[in-house]
Amino acid sequence: MADRKLSGRQITELFYTEVDRAPSVGVVEEEADPATLFRCKCGKTRTQRLKHGYSNLVQHVLVKHPEWVTAATREAHPSPVPAVANSSVVQKRSDYLSWDDYFMSVAFLSAMRSKDPSTQVGACIVNPERKIVGIGYNGFPNGCGDDELPWARESETNSPLDTKYPYVCHAEMNAILNKNSTDVKGCTIYVALFPCNECAKLIIQSGISRVVYCSDKYNQDWKFVASRRLLDMAGVQYTQHRLQLSKVVIDFTSVQ
Repeated sequence: MADRKLSGRQITELFYTEVDRAPSVGVVEEEADPATLFRCKCGKTRTQRLKHGYSNLVQHVLVKHPEWVTAATREAHPSPVPAVANSSVVQKRSDYLSWDDYFMSVAFLSAMRSKDPSTQVGACIVNPERKIVGIGYNGFPNGCGDDELPWARESETNSPLDTKYPYVCHAEMNAILNKNSTDVKGCTIYVALFPCNECAKLIIQSGISRVVYCSDKYNQDWKFVASRRLLDMAGVQYTQHRLQLSKVVIDFTSVQ
């Protein structure tokens, strides 16, 4: 059991995303061996000629992120349950949350702290080791009274200063600023709504490499069109997550 390890293909599929494959010009198709550009979960890019295997990709992960390989190997090759004479083996629960559902649920739970009467959004930042390193929700800046600034989406005076928009900090901003690690490079941010253009700038500048969101209902709004353009140019991945469960119930009586 100890000698089991991940193959080069498995490491590539688990920790890399193919970014681009350079075309081979003037080369017979059977002999073509284009260099392919891959992006690691940490944000670094590596090139590999797949005809020669995965050595360049594997070396980076083994040297820089050995803990990823250890964790993935345990999942791929779990230790067998020892046989117990005259006793039935107790199996693990099958209805536990997946990692993506778990982190998205944390984002939604964080949103419940928001005092915004119309829109509550939370964000959760997770590093490549699946540890939460930042949480935030939308609200006014520290020291700015929740009862003094306006929460309205529209103003009777047609003045933007009488709406919430000039004052509110979005969940993504607060999660990045509230980080409990040195930086968030190579991390994934989970958020209910697709980030606006201002949050996209913060995501890019902070080094976050992946966005997982639930809803993109404002995708025709210019702010979100601009956001996708920025994220695409910066090479930040974004994925719409389909929750396996429609709701998660927190039962505080379960421990009593």
